[in-house]
Amino acid sequence: MVDEAVAFPDVVGIMDEWLGQPATGFVWAGWGSYARLHISAQSMRVDAQPTILSDLHLNRKRIWRRTTGQKKKNGLAIA
Repeated sequence: MVDEAVAFPDVVGIMDEWLGQPATGFVWAGWGSYARLHISAQSMRVDAQPTILSDLHLNRKRIWRRTTGQKKKNGLAIA
């Protein structure tokens, strides 16, 4: 499957085209920082940065922990 996958620089182009021009103040969110960190690392590795990385990323897991006082490392399903 990996050998047949679309190359990361091509995926960046597809994603940027799909997203279009984000509105001023655009924020993207995820449960934790895993996706953001991996997209950033791969972007540096192949010199192809998606537009979304220049926008603010909201870590919903961190917000959930702070608002609930939860200390355990829980996934989205438990939250």
